[in-house]
Amino acid sequence: MLCHLRYEDVFVAAVRTAPHWKRDGGLTVREMVATARRLGRRLLLVNWHRVDLDEHVGILGVNWNKPEQQQAHGHWVVLREGTIIDPVGPDVWDADEYLKTNNGRVGTLLVER
Repeated sequence: MLCHLRYEDVFVAAVRTAPHWKRDGGLTVREMVATARRLGRRLLLVNWHRVDLDEHVGILGVNWNKPEQQQAHGHWVVLREGTIIDPVGPDVWDADEYLKTNNGRVGTLLVER
C-alpha cells in the first residue's frame, strides 16, 4: 500500500526473503528492508527520536509500554502525516490518539528513499 505495490507481490517477496516469518511472528527491520529491496524499493531507517508523527510518511514501528504487551515484539503500522493505518483492524487513527489508546510509543520509522 505505502510503496504502491500489490499485497500478493509483497507477500511472495517476504516469503523469499525470510521463509520463517509467518511462524516467527513477523519480519525484523532488516528483513523488511531486504524485502523492499527485492521489490526495487529502498527504505531508510529514521531513529525514533527523529520521527515527526505529523510530517513523516512511512512504516512505523510501535513499541508497547505495558508489561503484558512486552511479550509481543512490537507492531508495524503505516504512518501518513498524522494518521496511522493499523493493518490488524484494519483501523485508521489519529497518530497521537493511537499511541495513547494502545499504550504504545514511537519506534523506528522506515521511509522510502
